[in-house]
Amino acid sequence: MPDLDHFHANLQRGALLLNQDRPREALPFIQAAIAANPDAPQGYAELARCWNALPATRSKSIQAINRAIGLAPQSSYYQGLKGWYLVCLMRYREALSTAQAGLAINPNCSQSLNSLANAHTKLGQWKKAEAACRRILEQDPDDAPGLNLLAQALRHQGRWKETREVVTHILANMPDNAFGHANAGYAALAAGDHLRANDHFREALRMNPHFDLARRGLLQSLRARNWMIRFNLRVASFIHRPGTLLNVTVAVAGFIGVLTVLGYLAAFLNSLFPKAGTLFFIFLFGLVILYACLSALVGLVGDFLLLFDPVGWHALTRLEKHRACVPAVGLVAIIGFLVAIHCWGVALGVVSFFGLLALSIQFPLLKDRWQRRRERESDR
Repeated sequence: MPDLDHFHANLQRGALLLNQDRPREALPFIQAAIAANPDAPQGYAELARCWNALPATRSKSIQAINRAIGLAPQSSYYQGLKGWYLVCLMRYREALSTAQAGLAINPNCSQSLNSLANAHTKLGQWKKAEAACRRILEQDPDDAPGLNLLAQALRHQGRWKETREVVTHILANMPDNAFGHANAGYAALAAGDHLRANDHFREALRMNPHFDLARRGLLQSLRARNWMIRFNLRVASFIHRPGTLLNVTVAVAGFIGVLTVLGYLAAFLNSLFPKAGTLFFIFLFGLVILYACLSALVGLVGDFLLLFDPVGWHALTRLEKHRACVPAVGLVAIIGFLVAIHCWGVALGVVSFFGLLALSIQFPLLKDRWQRRRERESDR
């Protein structure tokens, strides 16, 4: 016979510990609850939640939730939970089919809809993710996960005005929502305001230090202190807007049009001054190639310069720090080679360029420090 008193007491204690993010302490209570009543699906559902909260044992969550589904096959909620655990295991296609199975049982199950929206998001299916989020919000207009996933889906479709409206709604009603601040950071980054983006990402990481989406956004906002990276981000956001094919076609057509105009201008200059137009065309083409090379160098060296930024140092993972050192070692080797063959001018040019690059990235940080120092001195 099941011991219902012990079952409910242990299950409640385990659930409370799980809600406090203490899965290791919750595990023995949940296992005791299952031992007291092995035919209750709630115990296996809580066990699955516990396993999922521990990265080393996350794969066991599927076995546990399958046992709960076996005991309650008509529960759309347990199907939705399974879909979420499959998302956590990066098995997105399986998560989609599981969430859809839950919705076949109950089309309004919020847990199944949440799993469906998350799976579509991870697969980059932004239109379908938006549709799933709007179904969630039809039931609860203030559902935080639904609003945040909707903001993310809208942002990836380039619908910036709608994204800002959703983010404003999130932060107005839930100012302590880490995902909301991360979405606000990406919206600010797309608008070219890397300083405001930096503030939002740091706030998100203050609330949740392990939030990788905010960490990657913070690195982008720190890199965006350089104008080349800011320009490249704006180009990337333009390409990823709705109607990407049309945008790319317009961009290519514009590029061809510019080349045509430059060709006629070069021919006109050649008619006035021999070879002047050709030299002018080569000069412009060289500027384009130079910009492409400099952009690549900025991207390679940008993370190395972040190693000297206290915020950047903490935002970079160990692997990213090691990768950031590789171009720096290569740069030192190139400069050493130039010095060895007595190419002093080229070596000085390389050092000057990267010195100015470092200043462009670090200057906002130094400026902020100076301003804070003046504020502290004025308060004394």
